[in-house]
Amino acid sequence: MDKLIFIIGVGRSGTTLIQSMLNAHPEVACPPESHFLKNYLVPQMQNKLLYPGEKLIDKLKSDEGIARLGLDLDSIIAHSDVNSPEFLRTFFLDILGKYGAERNKLHLGEKDPLNTGYLPFIKKAFPDSYIVHIIRDPRDVILSRIKTNWGGKNPFVVHLAEYKYYMDKVLSEGTTLFGNNYSELYYEDLIEKTEGTLKEVCKNLGLNFEPAMLEFHKQAAELVTEGEMRWKENVLKPVIKTNKQKWRTGLSPAQVRRIEAGIPGLFNKLNYDFDSKPSFARSLYGIFFNLLYSGYKMRKGSNG
Repeated sequence: MDKLIFIIGVGRSGTTLIQSMLNAHPEVACPPESHFLKNYLVPQMQNKLLYPGEKLIDKLKSDEGIARLGLDLDSIIAHSDVNSPEFLRTFFLDILGKYGAERNKLHLGEKDPLNTGYLPFIKKAFPDSYIVHIIRDPRDVILSRIKTNWGGKNPFVVHLAEYKYYMDKVLSEGTTLFGNNYSELYYEDLIEKTEGTLKEVCKNLGLNFEPAMLEFHKQAAELVTEGEMRWKENVLKPVIKTNKQKWRTGLSPAQVRRIEAGIPGLFNKLNYDFDSKPSFARSLYGIFFNLLYSGYKMRKGSNG
């Protein structure tokens, strides 16, 4: 393994799209999501891991996310010390390395929107890694989230709170922790100016742009499960340049006002234009959201 690349972003911001494009690079392998950091490495770093010794081995072998990588775990575990405090970190590197080696690729990527909240842990465990952060219009993100199987179960305001929480977190921690190894791109640029945006992404990673990245859809199926196909099916197609501003027809005017009232600072910081005009109702919702968000943020902090 040469470079280790973490692809992050608020869920439904385009992380699967940029993952697919990087995975199509002849030198980069980006495995399907395993949620390894969330389920194992971060809990261990917080002294919260619930699977000691042989129970941990059994759990790793039965983990459906890890199984998606299609690896012979016995050969990796056989050369590891499960009782070592470094076991999970090295196991993670080993499974990524084996996945890449089987595809003759030098550089490895890890894509998981959940990792957006784990930058301090990533920095501590993998100090020389690279971060690629994709950003998308919050209105399209929230519309996309509420249309998924998992997102439709949560209240609208929770999606707005999650967008703000994770975006504030990564914007404050990204460059501070990773310096030049942290880079951002916008989803809208990726679909409108695909080649130029990918060239910039590759430059930031110290890689050469490869035209094969534009043909990402031909091999993207290996990254998406059947259960995810409903909301990730677009990665099996060429770039859809018009796949933006869906919120104009997908969200009600009231929903648009709520989003813009709740996170006006992020609209300004990320250079997204407001659609609604300032009003008493918008200001009132902003106050209401900030009260709810304070409680949400406290709960997130207490949960680590």
